[in-house]
Amino acid sequence: MKIVFSLAGLSAAELHGNLTQLQRLDALELFRDGKVNFLLATDIASRGLDIIGIETVINYIMPSTEAIYVHRVGRTARAGNKGRALSLIGDTKFERTLLKSIVKRSPVNTCKHRIVPPESVKLWKEKITDMTEMITQVSALEREERAERIVKRELEKTENIINFEEDIHNRPARTWFMTEKEKKKCKIRR
Repeated sequence: MKIVFSLAGLSAAELHGNLTQLQRLDALELFRDGKVNFLLATDIASRGLDIIGIETVINYIMPSTEAIYVHRVGRTARAGNKGRALSLIGDTKFERTLLKSIVKRSPVNTCKHRIVPPESVKLWKEKITDMTEMITQVSALEREERAERIVKRELEKTENIINFEEDIHNRPARTWFMTEKEKKKCKIRR
């Protein structure tokens, strides 16, 4: 999604489970400091984030449960401030059922219904289709960079094992709370 945003000229950072902790913190900092306008996040961001000034949460894929939805949209309108959540709903029965449940539990007159004009959908579909080749190239580069990071991490790990082999072998053996004999006795008693 970040690739599409970038190609469309929209400044965005991403936050998901395939990033290192440092990359996640960098993305949050960019968004918090207003250096990017959008934070594209998976449900990793649905809890524990309190970024001042978030006014809108857009669900372009509905969450799997109503509880996750509440946590997602809870990133906005914190501490008495106003905010809004916009959810793009497809034609699946699941999405429509979830939406009905959310609307039913929401305060009266807080949910609004809009239909995206077909011309707008068509326009953006064409734009994204035109970006397909570039998206594929950027995705391939990102996969290569990720593989390179993994190789570097494994290399550092191997170098540490070689460089500190003596220290590693001289560490005291792990001791457990119970010996194997004591563990067996406990199992027999149960």
